[in-house]
Amino acid sequence: MKQILSVVLLALLALSPLLAQEVLPKQQSLITKISATWCPNCGTWGWRALDQLIEENQDHAVIISAHASGDLGTIAGQDLKKNLNSVGQPLFYLNNEHTRLGSTNGTTKRKEIQEAVLAATETPPIANTGVYYFAVSNRLSIDIKTKFFQTTPGAYYLGTYLIENKVSNYQAGANEVLEHKKILRLELSDNSFGIPLENAIADTESDVQYNFTIPNGWNRNELEIVTIIWKKEGSKYLFVNANMTPVSGMTNRPPTLPTPEEEVDTEEEVVVSPEMEEPDTEQEAQTDLEENEEMEAEISPEMPPTGGNTLDFSKYPWLNGVMDIENCSTNQIVVYNSSIYQYLFISDADGGTLYFQDGTYYCSDAASLDCRNAYNLMEANIDAAWSCGDDSVAMEEETTDTMEIDSNTTNFPNDTEETSTDITTDFIDYPWLIDLVDTIDCCTNQTVTAYASGIYTFIYIAADSDCSEVYGQLYFQDGTFYCGDGPRMDCRSAYSLSEIDATVLWTCGMGN
Repeated sequence: MKQILSVVLLALLALSPLLAQEVLPKQQSLITKISATWCPNCGTWGWRALDQLIEENQDHAVIISAHASGDLGTIAGQDLKKNLNSVGQPLFYLNNEHTRLGSTNGTTKRKEIQEAVLAATETPPIANTGVYYFAVSNRLSIDIKTKFFQTTPGAYYLGTYLIENKVSNYQAGANEVLEHKKILRLELSDNSFGIPLENAIADTESDVQYNFTIPNGWNRNELEIVTIIWKKEGSKYLFVNANMTPVSGMTNRPPTLPTPEEEVDTEEEVVVSPEMEEPDTEQEAQTDLEENEEMEAEISPEMPPTGGNTLDFSKYPWLNGVMDIENCSTNQIVVYNSSIYQYLFISDADGGTLYFQDGTYYCSDAASLDCRNAYNLMEANIDAAWSCGDDSVAMEEETTDTMEIDSNTTNFPNDTEETSTDITTDFIDYPWLIDLVDTIDCCTNQTVTAYASGIYTFIYIAADSDCSEVYGQLYFQDGTFYCGDGPRMDCRSAYSLSEIDATVLWTCGMGN
């Protein structure tokens, strides 16, 4: 079942700053195994053949195990099998050609396949793709740039597939549960062969973006993003080129390196004591203008003074190109530190957009995508801020629901409110817990524990063990839900959280 959240197609990327990834003029081949979990030969000689093909060709070929039926069968697998005129399984294909690899000629046929794959690398590609992704929790955002290197007539399509390794499932022939490799999970568009590519002209680029929710049961760290360019002739889709990008870590998008001058500025900011008087940002901006006449031409003389705000506009002259300060089209700008780099989040009535410190576009919020969460930018990372039409500091602060006591009134908490006051004090660093933890019902939240994991913290709300069918839940430090325990699922083990790094914040019925 397709889980697409949004798809955006942008033509002629040269006119858009959305992506900056390089598309290499590299030709790869496609090796497809048509398989099924109920197929006995697929679990014997067919299983070994796939392992050997992966080992021998993974540097120069994209490899897919497509199931048309059985436990791992998919619509995309059915359509690929039909496109290849495949009858039976296991069958192995190189691009669109049946290799006739079988149980008795494996060594000879694998050598032929390897030689053909290597020979293809010397062929100038018609087109290729470059892929960026970022992955947070169960959210996966994919940016794909397609570039044509040759002008070629025809109808071309871009298929984007998710492949998963180590998929545990029973396999006939082996007669046991095995870890299946290169399993085709789905294609990300409404067509198993993807979306049409227009303007098949040399040096033409186009762009597509997918936002996807990874289903429960999939292992995000074992996913591969496979892009295949097809040429449609009649009812057939002919292979043109392929690319594979493993999902490893949060993102494969490299940060834009700062200039030497920016590095010096960053170091200077780090060594300044926080107790020192805050510098006059207007004076700093004027000094920068005197030292760099080119910068002066870029900064609008109508840029308002920062006043009580902490944002120094002189550091980000590119802001003039993405917002209208004079007409107050933007509600807020917040600068976040991340390691030695900075990100700027610009929000208005329509949502928010995230930029790198040099103005490179990174991400736009969507119904199911929070860019700041995706890049782990938290309130604690805020370095500077500015609000449109407001000279006050525009920090994004979460407010707690603590009770303010006026000494001139009699509004003191009574005995029934005492527990709530205590919990507010305990959760001062995590005010969102106030809305989650029921201080009266110990069944659903017996204990609240903070687990340190590197520079981050996870909050685990444990249920009472005597409560049937009630399980613990794990949250990130900002309140983002991460994981729920189950009969065979332990979230703390899944995220390698150790009791050595645990701090009990609150225990139901025992006060602090």
